[in-house]
Amino acid sequence: MNVDTTPVILGDAESETAIYLRDALEADVRTDLSTWDGTTTVVHVRRIGGARDRFIDRARLVIDAHAPTRDEAFELANDARGHLQAWPAIGAPCRGTGEETGPTSLPVESQLPTVTMTWVVSI
Repeated sequence: MNVDTTPVILGDAESETAIYLRDALEADVRTDLSTWDGTTTVVHVRRIGGARDRFIDRARLVIDAHAPTRDEAFELANDARGHLQAWPAIGAPCRGTGEETGPTSLPVESQLPTVTMTWVVSI
C-alpha cells in the first residue's frame, strides 16, 4: 500500500478573504494597518482565532470598515457582508462562510467612523 506523504498546504483564510474582498469591493482591503494613515476609506481583515486542521482553515475574522461617514462605513460593511455570503457559491478556495455578528458601529477608534462584523471563513 502506498501512502501519499505529500504535505498539505492550507490556504490562509485571512489573506484569501482580504484578496477576495479587495477584488469584489474594488476597495482598499488590508490585513495590516501599520501603513494606513487613518484618513482614507479601508476595510481591515484580521484573524482573531479559529481552528485549523490538516485540510481546512476555519478562521474567525473581524472585518472593520472605516469610511468618512458612519453611513458610508455601514454601506461598505454591508457590501462586504453580501460578498462574503455569496463567496461559497462561487467556489474555491472558499468552502463556507458564517456570520457571527453583523455590522455594528464602533465608538471612534480611528479618525474615521468604523463598522465591524465577525465572520467564520473556511478555506
